[in-house]
Order: sequence, then C-alpha cells, then structure tokens
Amino acid sequence: MSPKTPNEHILDDGFSLRGDFTRMEAIGAAAAEAVIPQLAGIELSSAADIQAKTVAVPLIPEEINPDGSFDNYRHGGIYCVDPEPNCGPDAQPYSAQDLACVPIAEMWSVNYTFLTAARIGGLGMVTLPGEPLTSIGVALRDQVALNTGWDDVLVLGYAQGYLAYLLHPEDYWMGGYEAASTLMGPGLGVYLIEKGVAIARSLAMDSPLGFEPALPPRQAALQYEPLVDEMPLGRPAIESQSEAGADVVWVRWIGGGPIEDTPRVALEKRVDEEWVPFSYPHGGPVHSGGPEIEILLEVDPSYDDALNIDARTFMYTARMPSRFSVMPSFGQPQGTFRFTVEGQHTSPYQLESQPFVLGGE
Repeated sequence: MSPKTPNEHILDDGFSLRGDFTRMEAIGAAAAEAVIPQLAGIELSSAADIQAKTVAVPLIPEEINPDGSFDNYRHGGIYCVDPEPNCGPDAQPYSAQDLACVPIAEMWSVNYTFLTAARIGGLGMVTLPGEPLTSIGVALRDQVALNTGWDDVLVLGYAQGYLAYLLHPEDYWMGGYEAASTLMGPGLGVYLIEKGVAIARSLAMDSPLGFEPALPPRQAALQYEPLVDEMPLGRPAIESQSEAGADVVWVRWIGGGPIEDTPRVALEKRVDEEWVPFSYPHGGPVHSGGPEIEILLEVDPSYDDALNIDARTFMYTARMPSRFSVMPSFGQPQGTFRFTVEGQHTSPYQLESQPFVLGGE
C-alpha cells in the first residue's frame, strides 16, 4: 500500500540528515528518472479550459454504513479492530460483534466534509479528505473516468479535510493499522467514492448532483493573542561550524527572531580563486529553499522555559551531507565550498562560513 524503496538509487557510502530522508530522496530520484524524459513532449496552452465544483458532502451514518455494523458508534469511533497485521492463509475477517472502538463524542463529531471535482484541459481531478488506500484511489479514478469521459483523472488525497484512512469494507474487516485508524467505520471509503463520482459527473455533464449538499455553519472569526515580537539578543555572527572531514557539514550562527528572520543559506564554490554560486543543472543556485540544506532553530531561553518574554537569543544551524546517499541532480559536490547566509536581525545581515572541502580535491 506504500511504494517500495528504489534501493538502486541509494549509495552505501552516503550520509543523510535524517533516516527518512533517504527513502524519500530515492523515491524522488526514481520519479525524476521517469518524468524528466517526458517533459519535452508536453504541449502547453495559454488558454486552458478550467472547471471546478466544490460541494459540502453530508456525513450521514445510515448512508455510510447502511448494514448497521457501526450503529453503536453513531458519531464515529477509532481503534475498533486490532492494529496488528492479520495476514496469511488462515487469517479470518472481523465482524461487527468484534468491534471495540474508542467512541468519538458528539461534540467532536464531523457531520460534513468537502469534496472537489475539477478539470484543467484534458486532466480531471477529484479530492479526498483523508489518506486513501491504493484500492480506493484507483476505484475513484476509474469510476470518475467512466462517468465523465475524462481521459486522465488525478486523485488528490489529504485535501480539504482529514478523515484518517479511507479503505474498502473488505480491507476494514481484515483489521490492521489502517483499519484501526479509520474514523467512521467500514463504509466511509466507498461512500466518499460515490459522492466524488457524483460531483465529477455533475460538473462534466452540467447535471444535478443526485444528493442534497450539507449546509456548513458559519464560523465566527478566530481570535488570537497578539504576536510578541521579541527583541533578538546578540549580534549576527558565525558561532561555530563543522570540522574538516565531517559526515555532515554545518554552520551555526546568531540571527533574528522567526517573525522577522527567515534566513537563506546558499552554497558557494571556489573557482579560480573566486567564489561563485554552486548551481543545479538548470542554473538555479543550491540554497536552503531546496532539499539539500536544512535549517534548524534553537532559542535561549527555550519556549518551554519562557513562553512570552521581551528578548531572546536565536541560534540557527544550516547543515548538509558531505556526500549524499541519493545522487542529487548536480552530482556529488567536490571542491572547496562555503555557506553564505542572508537574514534579518534588527537590520539585514550577511555572513560567510569558513571554507570547507568536499569530496577531496
């Protein structure tokens, strides 16, 4: 139900800032390998035909689970089945009598959600307010295409709400992590497929929805305490940086508060005794807006120790692997480099790290 790791893109002698990053970078590299060759064949248009329809869909318990299996948890329930895997030739499905949910109180229940169907040129799109299993996404995609005549359909999960995992009843009754993390019983995934298809068909055919939309209540504007614009202590300056030969190169500096300061850290390379921006193949500079350089913030005193005070020290750290576990588009950096920092303290500041060598020279 989740993509396998394309291990062929992972180098044994690379380093990662975080373990999970390696897998995501490998998936990204595999996707790039498939997508980039197709870019040249994409036809662009300055006048795309665009349609969209967003509907508040009522969440009606009797329609979501018409078999009555979830009647004891009318407002929702979670952790209803064993989250441990229930697999193998002897695995047996659970039944309604086996459900032992943590019930959701009426005051916390959700009685509507938003679904959107849209079309941009020849591409149709439908949203789902949760994390669909592959089977749910494929079923919605195929049924929308069948009911609209759209050649290509993209399903967008995690959109306009979050109702946890969405799966078919036959998957729900087998239990496991995803089933245990479902909020409204075995029928929610199929119910949302039906409503998504109805909205897409209504958009494509300019026809009635076939169901009565919900009427979400008007919500009063939220009130927040005023932000405390804390005075940054100290002067902008490099405090320390990694030693030669470190697996991860980093630089640490005093900066401004996060309301004003969003530092931009760029990588520069020394070429013929001059410092020049180190760039991606397309010519753009490698900097902290991309995935290669991570920025961390530490504060003194911490927010746990003093939530609202007039002044505080803001210490930033930028870090990057000295050798990447997944080959970046610019290759493994080799040569003499430095970090440059631009930010905002009580006034704009610019800082430069000491040079460091990557990959040998």
